[in-house]
Amino acid sequence: MVDQQERRIVTGKSLAALGVAHSSSGDVSIHGLGRRSRLRRALAGMMFERAFRRQHGMTPDTSFGTPDLLPQPSTRKCLSADEKTSAPSWPGAVNWGSSVGPKVFVPVASSRRDGFMIGDRESAEQDEGKSTWQDVSRARSALVSGAARGQGRSHAVRLAQEGADIIAFDVCRQLDTVHYPLATPEDLAETVKLVEELGRGIVAGEADVRDSAAVQALVDGGVREFGRLDVVCANAGIGGVVENTWSITEEEWEEMIAVDLTGVWKTVRAAVPAMVQAGTGGSIVITSSAAGLKGMPGAAHYVSAKHGLVGLMRTLANELAPYFIRVNSVHPTGVNTPMIVNEFMAQALSSADGSFNLQNALPVEMVEPVDVSNAIVWLASEEARYVTGVSLPVDAGFLQR
Repeated sequence: MVDQQERRIVTGKSLAALGVAHSSSGDVSIHGLGRRSRLRRALAGMMFERAFRRQHGMTPDTSFGTPDLLPQPSTRKCLSADEKTSAPSWPGAVNWGSSVGPKVFVPVASSRRDGFMIGDRESAEQDEGKSTWQDVSRARSALVSGAARGQGRSHAVRLAQEGADIIAFDVCRQLDTVHYPLATPEDLAETVKLVEELGRGIVAGEADVRDSAAVQALVDGGVREFGRLDVVCANAGIGGVVENTWSITEEEWEEMIAVDLTGVWKTVRAAVPAMVQAGTGGSIVITSSAAGLKGMPGAAHYVSAKHGLVGLMRTLANELAPYFIRVNSVHPTGVNTPMIVNEFMAQALSSADGSFNLQNALPVEMVEPVDVSNAIVWLASEEARYVTGVSLPVDAGFLQR
């Protein structure tokens, strides 16, 4: 906490007396504060905001969220290319909104995993009242990994409902150590169809999160098509249940870590440079799990990977904060998706001795994918513009048991 003397310095002295220097360009610097690091940081934030206001022609008494600076619900419309270019962009917020006439990329046949097919779509006006918070943000595009079905498809569709164009990928084939069916090219094509039906553009292809070159190529293609990248949903992952930690095979351990932890890092690594270069802030949301905040027997490889994502998220939140890119993680309980609802998982849970407990505090067996998607939409929105470094449970109280 700032002590009383520091409070008096903040309120009782001029900024010039505190060593705040202004350059002709409006930039500011702070010097001469010695060891008062907490005060220095607070003042640095104040000065950065002041410089940002000056750069964007905002008056000192204007709030970033002042209604007169934002499009009102009664005037919602599909923005033209010129309007999108000139629209104000707030630090750390995503600019939800409609682009005009982009092309739709659909996944290629399963025999080709390194390219995209291109199809046109017609531009469409958004229906009045379609978005619940279209008046506070106007976004360009969002990257979603693991988008062929389940949570990933839900995230892609929900973000498209809010006006985002989508960059989506999934592995669309079976992995060696996964004992339940994974997504197919047909699943990814269905996600493309659902996004198109909302009048949004989509770049979609088959890529393995472990393949850096494939992920980078898809991200680059999406950025070329939509102009920039605002949101990243690092969602792709696999699950597994084992007897105990010492019975896990090396193949099971290595594939789980490679997909659920290293794959997220590779996804973020491919996306961040474009976000930083755009200079407009953004939001990265990493899908962890309730198992990323709590030890669970019978899933050491999964629990380890999901815990690792929290460390990755917190580090990125610090590293990307200067660029107004916010990084958070979501931690769902069991979700009603094919990763949980399948024959293998049902058999594993029925044969467990009770130690693998998925019971929630709220009287629901599972949450729905859209429950997680709604949390992601909020974290990506202007309404969460100062929320970063947070592990957000969407768990029906599971972690309270």
